[in-house]
Amino acid sequence: MIHLLFGYGRGKTSSAFGLALRMAGHGKRVLVVQFIKDGTSGEVAAIRRQPGVDVLHPEPYLDLEANRTLWQEVASRLRDPDGYAMIVLDEVLDAMTGGAMTADELAKAVRAFASTGAELVLTGHEDPPLELADLADYITRFEPVRHPYDRGIVAREGVEY
Repeated sequence: MIHLLFGYGRGKTSSAFGLALRMAGHGKRVLVVQFIKDGTSGEVAAIRRQPGVDVLHPEPYLDLEANRTLWQEVASRLRDPDGYAMIVLDEVLDAMTGGAMTADELAKAVRAFASTGAELVLTGHEDPPLELADLADYITRFEPVRHPYDRGIVAREGVEY
């Protein structure tokens, strides 16, 4: 099954990590890939301690080539999940918009993954391309109604990261 979590509201990564934690709690293997993030957030620190969970992120995290290289590794894993019951591609829609992969490359990899029987979770801000949305079994749009950022309050440790 393909899960698509997108929009400008908060909670996409938290939701994806919740799914990963649930799967890991059932003793299943999970791969979490964070594009354009450095892997230092609280949820990454916590999930790294779970047995059977692997976490990847680009180094350096904002570097386009590092994100492209990470995508190449991930694309091959999507063709053969190698025992992972779930793969989370956090911020993959933003990485696509930034040029780490094309919409066609992402859709092709998702299409190949769909036949594996594993779960795939994709997150990001921008509306997904139609070809990707058509492949999704779950689609959730996160829309902000009110956020402390609007009042100038910066991201807080333990809440936003």
